[in-house]
Amino acid sequence: MNPSAPSTASRARSCGASCATCTLRAKVTIILVTHDLREAAFLADRIFCMSARPGRIIAERRVKFPRPRDLDITYAAEFTDLVHDLRSQIASARQAA
Repeated sequence: MNPSAPSTASRARSCGASCATCTLRAKVTIILVTHDLREAAFLADRIFCMSARPGRIIAERRVKFPRPRDLDITYAAEFTDLVHDLRSQIASARQAA
């Protein structure tokens, strides 16, 4: 293992940023399914959270960060608040099940 090589998560964020740039240029819509709430908050304009079986939409959030997004946005309080809100919605749905 090369300690100077980027981690998988770091590589994924970099790829995600590149993908977001390409979609802006091409003006296309992409549906991304992920378990990573930070990835969803960074890449999406709209996030749907789903419950476990049976899969149902339990929350929808619009992401209002301007595009193109820089990775530094992930350190902003508003970004962290969004991720915590999503996590809270999922936790509430789990408790209710």
